[in-house]
Amino acid sequence: MSKKLLACVIVIVFALSIFGCGTSSEKAEKTIDIDITSLSGEMVHSEIENILSSPDDYVGKTIKLSGLFISSASQYSTGKPTDQVYYACMVIDQDDCCQRFVEFVPDASVKFLPKVGDSITITGELQLYYNGQSKYCHLVNAEFMQ
Repeated sequence: MSKKLLACVIVIVFALSIFGCGTSSEKAEKTIDIDITSLSGEMVHSEIENILSSPDDYVGKTIKLSGLFISSASQYSTGKPTDQVYYACMVIDQDDCCQRFVEFVPDASVKFLPKVGDSITITGELQLYYNGQSKYCHLVNAEFMQ
């Protein structure tokens, strides 16, 4: 066997060993469309404000953001607590004066939730939902990042 052919075979075997491993049940890493964690200062507040004020422009986008973990029971329709629990990431601006809440639904694979007030970084796909006549947005299939 020539040296060139042997080198090609070695490269192909090496490439297959790297890319061919794994099972179909493994989750593919999410592609992040909007990484708010990479923004600085006023840009964080501006981008969150854009998402919350024009959510239709962001539907289907995978968003990554950091903030504090918040959990709350629903009181929207009856004024009394219900079994519905909402989760949110509270994003605080650079001046520590303004907070915005980005609601999310944890991925089914999430086994444990952080404590309220813990720092979190999450990724999820922005989707719309309705509660009565009101339109809301949230990140679905949200995963906590390390």
